[in-house]
Amino acid sequence: MLQKLSALLTTVFFIFLLWILFMANTEQDTVIFRFVRSLPYGDKMAHIFVFGVLTLLLNLASKNRALSYRRANIQWGTLFVTVFATAEEASQYFIPSRTLDLFDYACSLMGILLFTLISRWKMAAPG
Repeated sequence: MLQKLSALLTTVFFIFLLWILFMANTEQDTVIFRFVRSLPYGDKMAHIFVFGVLTLLLNLASKNRALSYRRANIQWGTLFVTVFATAEEASQYFIPSRTLDLFDYACSLMGILLFTLISRWKMAAPG
């Protein structure tokens, strides 16, 4: 039951993220965008939060399954979100209404790393 709930929550959050990206790519304003703009460094915090939470949800939904390469274990959720965030930020170069911003990308990666550590800690915790 908990696994199904986790998968559902992950799917809903990913659809929400796709909607946010669509709205941004088509220059549509939302209450979410206005709220984020009202915060100091809101855009950067949003990158950390959104990509971090997606990472955490995917890692938990996949039970932290990992790809082993040499001595490194990289969770599939972390790998997916890293590739997705990279492609999404790079795509902004080709969208006239968007701006490729390496600081946004760095914040996305910070969120991915932070929430990967949280997911590893959560899975390692007893109970």
